[in-house]
Amino acid sequence: MEMIIYQQKETLCLEEFMKKATVRTIASALNLGTATVFRALSGRGPVQDETRSAVLEEARRQGYLPVTQVKRVAVVVSRAFCTGVYDRKLLDSVLKELTLAGYESLIVTETDTGILRHIMFDGILSLCYYGKNNRELAEKLKCPVVGFNAYSNHGLKCYTVNSDESGAIRSAISCFARKGHSRIAAVHMSQRDFSHTTRKRTFLEFAEKLHLKTFFYPRDFDQNFSDLAYNIRKDRVTALLFYYEDQQIPLLRDLQNAGFRIPEDLSVICWEAPGISRVLLPSLTSYGQNFSAMAKRGVRLLQQILKGDTKTLEDQQVPYSFYSRHSVAPPSGKVWRGA
Repeated sequence: MEMIIYQQKETLCLEEFMKKATVRTIASALNLGTATVFRALSGRGPVQDETRSAVLEEARRQGYLPVTQVKRVAVVVSRAFCTGVYDRKLLDSVLKELTLAGYESLIVTETDTGILRHIMFDGILSLCYYGKNNRELAEKLKCPVVGFNAYSNHGLKCYTVNSDESGAIRSAISCFARKGHSRIAAVHMSQRDFSHTTRKRTFLEFAEKLHLKTFFYPRDFDQNFSDLAYNIRKDRVTALLFYYEDQQIPLLRDLQNAGFRIPEDLSVICWEAPGISRVLLPSLTSYGQNFSAMAKRGVRLLQQILKGDTKTLEDQQVPYSFYSRHSVAPPSGKVWRGA
């Protein structure tokens, strides 16, 4: 199913929706192009008065809701949006906030956004991580786009709501430093989106500012963590920052299988995996994204853009929530063999 429409408690699939009056059905009845019908209905772009009148009359005949009555937002997601904790939580929050604001929601995968050329909607909330994709959407569809944890382009009316990655990284490093750790490491997956780039840059810069020795362990998602344990021992690391929600269980398992006691031998701070981080043994100290606040700010930002109030608009930063648990302690002073 490539698109789902949410309106109050009703859920429609694409086929059911397309049976209703749409830009395409109106264009077919009048033998006009869909772009012409779109311009006539939306008031965007040049259309002859006679053509506009004919389009509006046919729209009324088919029971099509005029654009002034339709409050509809397209929610663009990656094709794998339902596989991760982050994606599911953010999507649920966004749909809830749109409903509360009185909007109908259309979920469209990033590879199928062409369908939006034939559907009336007000703007886009994009859950895709790459700012380039959001800018392309804004340029191609000539509509405002608000992305989450991505880069922006205000000239194209493309704004973002981002979790405060730099703030969370600085806070985590400060937590380690206060406990007395001086040799810290971070695991970095092979991704180059906004969040990962910001995390890596902040980690290196802030740790250097505090005169801490840092180590970076790059890896792919399909790797296990057995080699990580070897490198931690070799580098005499006493604190590890790990910001991948879905990999916490294998991380903890492989470290413990390698003989690490957490936090006695190694302190660990992770990014929060709701329902998981707090029940692991030991429970993991973590930073969690505030999905509800992100969704509220995203909807509010889009509404401001739609009102034309863009002179004072800025990208939004949402602080992380901190959960202090049982995976951080002062370094034990243990000297690893082979160090």
